[in-house]
This record gives sequence, C-alpha cells and structure tokens, in this order.
Amino acid sequence: MMRRAPYLLLLCLGLMSGPVLADKGQLLDRLYALEIETYATSTQFHMFTFLEGDLRVATKIEKGLQQMQDRIPADEALPGDEALAALVNQVRLDFEPYRKAAQGNEIRTQGYTSVYAVSDLETAEQRLLNSLAVAQDYLDGSQPGLRHQLMSAAARVQKMASRYARLAAHWNGRTGLMADAEGDTIDVHATAFSQQLETLRSSLGDERLLEAEIKWEFISAKLIDYQNETVPYLVTRYSDSIVSRLMAVGADTAVELPALASN
Repeated sequence: MMRRAPYLLLLCLGLMSGPVLADKGQLLDRLYALEIETYATSTQFHMFTFLEGDLRVATKIEKGLQQMQDRIPADEALPGDEALAALVNQVRLDFEPYRKAAQGNEIRTQGYTSVYAVSDLETAEQRLLNSLAVAQDYLDGSQPGLRHQLMSAAARVQKMASRYARLAAHWNGRTGLMADAEGDTIDVHATAFSQQLETLRSSLGDERLLEAEIKWEFISAKLIDYQNETVPYLVTRYSDSIVSRLMAVGADTAVELPALASN
C-alpha cells in the first residue's frame, strides 16, 4: 500500500497520464449524472400535471432537458474506443425521442395529461435508460467502484421520486399506466435503499450522509406505503436534497476506491 501512495498522489495531481482511468471516471460521472437527470426530468413532467401546468415546472423541464443534452459526451471526449463511441451515440439517439416525450404533456393546452403522453414518456425513458445501462456496464464491468456506487444510490432515490410523482399526478388514470414489474416497485426500492444508505453512512462516516439519512427518515415510510400516501411535493423536495448529498460525497470520492459490500 505504501508503494502505491506516491502513484495515486501523482495521478490525482495530474503528474502522471493515467488516461484510461481518468477518462473512464469522467465518462462514468457524466453517464450516471445523465441517468439521475433523466429521472429528475420525468419527475417534473409528472409534477407539471400534478400542479396543473405551473409554468415554473415547465421551466424546470426545459432546464433538465438542456442539462441532459450537456451530459452526453461529445465524440472528441471519447478515448478512441469505437465500441464506446457507438454506445454513446445510441444514448444520443435515444435522448431525442425522450426530449420530445418530455415536452409532450398536454396539461396546459387540453387541461389534462393523456395516458398516451405518459406512455410515450415511459417508453422513451426506458429506452434511454437501457442505453445508458449498457454504456455504464461497458465502462464499469457491471461492478461500479465506491464513487459510482454512491451515484447509483442517488439514481435509485430519483427513480423512486419519479415513480411516486407519476402515481400521484395520474391517480385517476393510473389503471392505464404501465405497471411496475415485480421487484421493481417503489416499496422494494425504498427498503433496499434504507439498507444501502445505512451501509454507506456507517462505513464512510461522512456528515453529508447523516444529513441524507435524516431527510430519508421523513419520506421512507411514505414511499413504502406509496399506494396510500400522496405527498409528491414533499417526496420530490426531500429526494432532491438526498440526491445532492449523495452526489457531493461521490464527487469527493476517488475513482479507484472499490465499492462497499452490500448487506
């Protein structure tokens, strides 16, 4: 371990090239951030319905879409890997139908959001998320390090918030919505995240994770009882706070650190 310390220090200071590791970490950062932003933008789509076409939410949707587009790595940022370039290009292609679907909420023009608009969003979202997962696995070998374990946890929180907002916003038409697969429901993710957050907080001892855990305590029961609890504004607001803390800890975590073992 002592022999590695100078190398890691030089690498962090940029005095050694380490191009593959540096590029890999930066690309994964962008792809995980894009996944989180996808869920966040979908959340705002549903909140746009819930708040009956509030223009402030429309602005958030457009801002989210712009941030998503900015997250997609440019061709020149890729490390000369044709396979990776093809995967990122697929993400780029799948972003366009997602953008169109996210902008397709008719609440302001028709006074309601059709089941078709929700279905279009979910179909485009799933296609984009699938492309992102393939690119992430290619870079990470399906075993993310600690940095991206934190970001993956943040994505799970944003996913739950999006699902919760969808059910709250389209309560009357929920029978027409795509059902979540068994094992992929909000309550299952909430239970798993509670264990995940406890492992991260107890192992890392970062004050920001304690803050995230306190926020989580306010909404975890509501997510587990999502069929009966309808407080999307509270859930989305606290989820954003938890996500920002997880991402901040992730950003301060060295790329080369291994992931923590799950409970």
